[in-house]
Amino acid sequence: MIKTRSSQHELLYYDPEIERTLKRIREEQRKIQVDLEFNLEKLFEEESNMAERTLKELGAPKLDDEPLCIVFPTLERPLKLNSGFLNLLPKFYGNAEGMVKNLATQIGQVHNQGVQYQQKTDTHLQNIDTQIGQIYTSLSNLES
Repeated sequence: MIKTRSSQHELLYYDPEIERTLKRIREEQRKIQVDLEFNLEKLFEEESNMAERTLKELGAPKLDDEPLCIVFPTLERPLKLNSGFLNLLPKFYGNAEGMVKNLATQIGQVHNQGVQYQQKTDTHLQNIDTQIGQIYTSLSNLES
C-alpha cells in the first residue's frame, strides 16, 4: 500500500483490468473449494467404509498397497557396485521418530502457508470490491 505525506490513509493500487483480476481470484478460490469438498467427500467415504468393516479386517495389512521396503528392479545384465558408489548414497542417522516429527512440522508449515494465502486472497477480494464500489460511485456522480 502507498502512503502519502499529507495522509495516513492507505491508497489502493489501480488495477486497469480489475474484472479479469477478480475473475482469476474467484476461479482460484473456487478450485481450492472444490478440492477441499472432494477431499472431505473422500474422507467421509473412507469413514463409512471403516464403520462397516470388523476390527480383524481393519487390523489386517493392506497387501495391495506399495511395499514398505526397497524393491530392486530386474536388470538385463548384472549390476556391479564399486565401493565409491556406496559413499554417494544418502546416509541416515537417527530414528524414525525424528523423521516423523520433521515431516509433521513441514506439513504444519504448508498448512499455515495455505491459510495465509487464503487470508491474502480474501483481503485482495475485499480491496477489489471496494475499488469496484468506488468506480461505481464515481461513475454515478459523473452521470448526474
